[in-house]
Amino acid sequence: MVYEDLKERIFSTEANRISDKELIPLLEESFSNPNFSLKGAESNAACQERAIKVLYELLVTYRGSRVVIGTHGAVMTLIMNYFDKRYDLNFLLSTSKPDIYKMEFINHDLLKVERLWNRL
Repeated sequence: MVYEDLKERIFSTEANRISDKELIPLLEESFSNPNFSLKGAESNAACQERAIKVLYELLVTYRGSRVVIGTHGAVMTLIMNYFDKRYDLNFLLSTSKPDIYKMEFINHDLLKVERLWNRL
């Protein structure tokens, strides 16, 4: 099943793609001010809100089951940050692409996060 609200954060309007050089300062501002966004784009707070709604839906629908979610690094970090503020910009920048994390929940409470990805 595809959940559109797990798509990557919208950093800018489609006409104005953010270069890699511009992305780091934008991420720094976004993590220090979660409501910050460029004109016509999405803030960390808005992205986090839409992603958490999907996560809560999945936790209810598949309670007691194992679920695999594929998403982007910023979205994953914002989901994890919702439960634990240690998952911040430094965490995002430390992730690899790809990367795999296991999150364990009881109801809507995050109990544990474990990195599963190991580069060979």
